[in-house]
Amino acid sequence: MGPGRGVGMSEAEPPPSPLVEGVPVPAADHASLLLSGHTGALNRTKRLKFIASQGACAKGHEGVEEATCRLLVSELKAAALDVASYRWATSTAAAARIGGAGALDQAWVVATEKAVKAAESACSAAPLPIARFRAEHGDPDGALQSLRKVKERQTDAAVALETLPIIFGADLSKATTRSFAKETCTRLLKPPLLEQLEPSARAQVQACDALLALTNRDYSGAAHKFAAINSLDFGADGFPGVVLPREIGVYGTVCALAALDRTELQSQLLHSASFLPFIDANPSVIGMATDFHAGNYAEVLQQVEALQSTMYYDVHMAPHREALTTKIRTHCFTNYIRPFGLLDLNRMAEAFQMDIAALEAEVASLVIDKKVEGRIDSAQKQLVATVASRRLGTYQKAMDEGELSLADSKQQILRANLASKQFLSRPKRDQEGAAAPGGAGILGALAEMGGQESAAEDMEQRELAQALAASQYDQ
Repeated sequence: MGPGRGVGMSEAEPPPSPLVEGVPVPAADHASLLLSGHTGALNRTKRLKFIASQGACAKGHEGVEEATCRLLVSELKAAALDVASYRWATSTAAAARIGGAGALDQAWVVATEKAVKAAESACSAAPLPIARFRAEHGDPDGALQSLRKVKERQTDAAVALETLPIIFGADLSKATTRSFAKETCTRLLKPPLLEQLEPSARAQVQACDALLALTNRDYSGAAHKFAAINSLDFGADGFPGVVLPREIGVYGTVCALAALDRTELQSQLLHSASFLPFIDANPSVIGMATDFHAGNYAEVLQQVEALQSTMYYDVHMAPHREALTTKIRTHCFTNYIRPFGLLDLNRMAEAFQMDIAALEAEVASLVIDKKVEGRIDSAQKQLVATVASRRLGTYQKAMDEGELSLADSKQQILRANLASKQFLSRPKRDQEGAAAPGGAGILGALAEMGGQESAAEDMEQRELAQALAASQYDQ
């Protein structure tokens, strides 16, 4: 048995991934709560499969996995559309644990496949109906291929808007899918399609564009784009096949805490009459924003920790959960440290409700990563700001400006010396009296001499100019 291989593990089998730890265990019906308000078979199936997969990867989340698998199997059988997803759901470990409710119903599979084939043969041959059919029947990649053939989406805003739930129901981790989504959103947010959109439809497109910024890890851009969505235009139902108002509030606030400063947070979120309705109904989210603006960073970190399970099971937030949490944590620490020249780490540990050793290690990592300018006095438990480095930077800038000024002075002295010796150059004129190429000045004179005299004379003139300049400069 080779090193690192377990007993009975074949060489082709990779070792199992370790379970994710530290994510709070939500209620078993967490999937039902997350999907409340979401419609569309493609959208709900994608989210339920994602939640079931996430539950299987987290330690202690078997209850969420099993409840989600039970709900997924039930919805798929009721819809009788997506046989591939039904086969996937009944093959999971959770399906085996829940017994008969998760067992494969072969008779249902045969009957459904027969009905799907009959529906497919009766489906219109136009690309858009085919795309709808494939999306409803669990083939998002095939649906995207059909959408690319829909020429009307380039000139008809209604058609282009209809494609967005299909696109966002596909796998956004693929670059091709993201590129297609960005192309569609960009076209809809520019004339002439923009003028065809109602305010509600425009808000839906803005929400999709903000989701793409989040997917591309542009957290600052995502925060500004989410904040720009008008809650009145977006409506209480939102964009059911893609994103809901309560999700806009969570996404926008978390991205803002990670990427915006307190002034921007105040103007973009807390003082925005159009965005506040997105977070007013969610006390934990509005609490995070107000505490961050007020400088209550310990409370912010506690609320972010309580939000971990929601982020872990959200199809859009999960890939960014750790990065966003780290950025928010760093933001809180750096904002607290920035005003101090000399900071007592004991008081900081008390403010953040942390152990002094853990806090010192975290601050040290910020110093090492150059996110905080300072040095730690471990004996005195103090953080001393490195003011000298700022002075050094100022002096270096002054020296650089001096070097530039000295070089400019030398050029002016050379020009004055040549002028005092009547070594002047004027632009050569052509027959019409226009200035010929070469221009005036030292370079122009040399270029003109090079065109009129031999190479030896050119060199002699250059040496003469340098000698005259040097002698006058030495005086």
